[in-house]
Amino acid sequence: MKCNKCNQIVYKSKIYAILQPVELLDGMDEDEAFVFKVETDEEGQNSYTIVTDDEIVDEVFSRYNHLLEEELNQ
Repeated sequence: MKCNKCNQIVYKSKIYAILQPVELLDGMDEDEAFVFKVETDEEGQNSYTIVTDDEIVDEVFSRYNHLLEEELNQ
């Protein structure tokens, strides 16, 4: 699945990426996206694992929305 990257968020010392598929999945709205945990191996290559923990997903989106609000208020 090819994705557009929306942003990276740090939460509890881990990096998460908010990604949206380039082509939306069936039943997916244009404003929906997924949260992935970003991990880097010894060779510097990133791997992305989808997050299914609702608490983490909610917190990552909350932090992302806070950043958007800060940008709009500047």
